[in-house]
Amino acid sequence: MTDPGRLFMFGVYGLKPSAKTVSLFRRSAASGVLLLSRNIDTPAQTKAYVDELEQRLGRPLLVAIDHEGGWVLRFKTGITPFPGNIALGRARDPKLAYAVGRHMAGELAPSASA
Repeated sequence: MTDPGRLFMFGVYGLKPSAKTVSLFRRSAASGVLLLSRNIDTPAQTKAYVDELEQRLGRPLLVAIDHEGGWVLRFKTGITPFPGNIALGRARDPKLAYAVGRHMAGELAPSASA
């Protein structure tokens, strides 16, 4: 039987994993972390945050980030700013939307950071 806690993803506070955050993940066995602007400074800092949290937990996590393009850009540097989804939709070009999404995903991938 799967531990029900593994179904959870938590948003957390701070630019580094706190003892409280580590404790929450240990107690709950949550499988993922949602990173928001309160957790993000640079791509290298964000990667270090995830690396440290996973190391302290001794297991990998599913990592999600609230990054949509347009007004919702969580990184101040190291990421290409693209127009929001409304602008992409108005262009009526599925290939353009796909290319933008693929580029954003590539920049957000762990191997692209740091």
